[in-house]
Amino acid sequence: MRVSDWRLSDAASLVPLYAAEAARWRRDLRWETSPDWRSVEDARRAGALPGFIATGSDGLVRGWSFHLRHRGRIQLGGLVASSHEATVELLDAVWASPEAASASGAMLFGH
Repeated sequence: MRVSDWRLSDAASLVPLYAAEAARWRRDLRWETSPDWRSVEDARRAGALPGFIATGSDGLVRGWSFHLRHRGRIQLGGLVASSHEATVELLDAVWASPEAASASGAMLFGH
């Protein structure tokens, strides 16, 4: 598994990831999040929203995440993974990130 900075990813490769996540939120929670994913992409493309992409040896995306630091805490804005291994790799990358280095805690929402 390879984990890389998602800010270096091609925007077109993220479109299906956002679409799948918007569909899941719509289906499971009845929340319309499509406009939020556009905001996430704008921030990612501007380099203002750190995150990671986990890819398998076949080059397929196995997971992705994004996070930020707010009020001294690392906030996990999203983490989607297809396996336990991808989840662990992404979380390890988040916890090793510059944003988490001196954070006093963490905050996330699980679904």
